[in-house]
Amino acid sequence: MSHFSYERDVKNGTETWLTPRWITDPLGAFDLDPCGHPNWPIATEHYIWPESDGLMMPWHGRIFCNPPYGTQADAWANRMVGSGNGYLLLFARTETQMFKRFWTVASGLFFFEGRIRFHRADGSLGEPAPAPSVLIAFGEENSERLLTVTGWKGALVKTVRVL
Repeated sequence: MSHFSYERDVKNGTETWLTPRWITDPLGAFDLDPCGHPNWPIATEHYIWPESDGLMMPWHGRIFCNPPYGTQADAWANRMVGSGNGYLLLFARTETQMFKRFWTVASGLFFFEGRIRFHRADGSLGEPAPAPSVLIAFGEENSERLLTVTGWKGALVKTVRVL
């Protein structure tokens, strides 16, 4: 979720990892964060667990989704693919079946250099993530916006659909 960035941090006793503002802010306004945190709003509307299960709620508009990185990641990814408008932040596990479909349905993929440091629920900065991350754009306008972001280190891959 946007507040669950990677699996349980046993050392710190938390599953809450907030997406850094340096990622979300340059991307512009979002209509929905289906994996929101009450202290870290990044969209006009956000669903917060357990009051609202963002996976089951209606999705609309331009979406930013940083889902739980466990066994449900594929369900969240499928839902984002179906929305077709926004961004999905995941580990760059290019060898997985879940990831392979992005090469044909995403408009662009930004592979971050190094590992992102997510924030804890209290806003403090956590340790680097256990794996590299990728921001997957859905919709041409969202992919094009990645070209305008400055200060990020990594590589943008624009996808081409073969008909």
